[in-house]
Amino acid sequence: MRTDAVLDPAAIALLRSLDEQKPGSFKDFVRMFVTEAPERMNKIEAAYAAGDGDTLSQHAHYLRSACLALGAGQLAETCHELEHLPGFTITPENNELHLEPLRARLREAMIALLELAKEA
Repeated sequence: MRTDAVLDPAAIALLRSLDEQKPGSFKDFVRMFVTEAPERMNKIEAAYAAGDGDTLSQHAHYLRSACLALGAGQLAETCHELEHLPGFTITPENNELHLEPLRARLREAMIALLELAKEA
């Protein structure tokens, strides 16, 4: 997988520069993201299933912020869309329409980050 197709190279370079001051910082950021993002995804899915737009928005916003910090722009955009989803569209029938893109992009971002962390 080409990581620069999923992650912004400038954001990754900035994060890697933190290793100069505190070695291992980049790997710590990656480890934190790959631990917390699936938990956040579970909370997003639960809020969606419950039809709780406010909680869905809150968790999507949190995940979006983490994605932006790591340069995962497409994933952040998908989170933004969920964050601002009209309540009437949060239905079981729309579950896959709204959540599958998030699952796929999260998987891509996590794989790309883990590949970069192995190289670091």
